[in-house]
Amino acid sequence: MNNNKHLFAFYYAELSLLKQQLLPNAQLFLDDKELYHRIVKVLRIAPGEQITLFDRHINTITQLNTIDKKHFSITVISKDNNKLPHPSITMFVPILKKEALELVFYAMVEMGATEYQLVITQKAARAWGGPKEHERLQKIMIAAAEQSKNFALPITRSNPQVLTDVLSSLSITQGNFIFLDPDGQLLIADLNNNTFKASLPYYLFFGPEGDLTSQEKKLLGQHKFQFYRLTPTILRSWQAASLGLGILRSL
Repeated sequence: MNNNKHLFAFYYAELSLLKQQLLPNAQLFLDDKELYHRIVKVLRIAPGEQITLFDRHINTITQLNTIDKKHFSITVISKDNNKLPHPSITMFVPILKKEALELVFYAMVEMGATEYQLVITQKAARAWGGPKEHERLQKIMIAAAEQSKNFALPITRSNPQVLTDVLSSLSITQGNFIFLDPDGQLLIADLNNNTFKASLPYYLFFGPEGDLTSQEKKLLGQHKFQFYRLTPTILRSWQAASLGLGILRSL
């Protein structure tokens, strides 16, 4: 086998149910039509090649063995628990336009956010889409995990809440509280000056397309959030979220 060949990763929701069987060299037969279709029909992965299977808790490297018309077998090479990146980064995500919100959710996995809270702000461009939108965003995070190989998906703190309720329930006393605002001080300058405490968690807030109101920003300031800009220019909400998260995760 070519060791330089790309190692594909696939989300398998039932993987943890097989945890006790996932021992080195163990052989398992899997019966999952969607997974079979992706591995065999779409990507045409052949017997003898390696793939990664993961769910929200564990990941395993396996070798694809036999394939018939509906089933396939694998041999377990290794198994590991999904590890959350450190330090933790909690994202406070306003309800954005659908495409922009999906880009933020993809970036949260790709760049290692550990937790998120959807926030309803006064200038939100639309209403939250409910369970169907939640399901769609979960699929986007899974796709991001398959691409980025970050298998520790960020968890949600709760259902979408209005900003005032989010802040009133924020009982954290220690951490690095950051609000991305074009009128704030330069983020990279304070990072270089060691203003932030690397051992403490980060809490990252950003505004919707229409920005926060002055009253909402005042509330953020009252709850320890410091205002920082990323660039000399005005970024779109999803761009600011992605760039800010990427900077913090690269520390």
